[in-house]
Amino acid sequence: MKWTKRGPKWKEAVEVCMGLIEGERTPDDVRKFKHVAK
Repeated sequence: MKWTKRGPKWKEAVEVCMGLIEGERTPDDVRKFKHVAK
């Protein structure tokens, strides 16, 4: 996926969410990232 007007935090957020969907991450990983990204 490619977004030209989004920053590095956006890209990382997408990667974390996609990892959850693909089974590579846990819901806790996503929650931790959400708190760090704010």
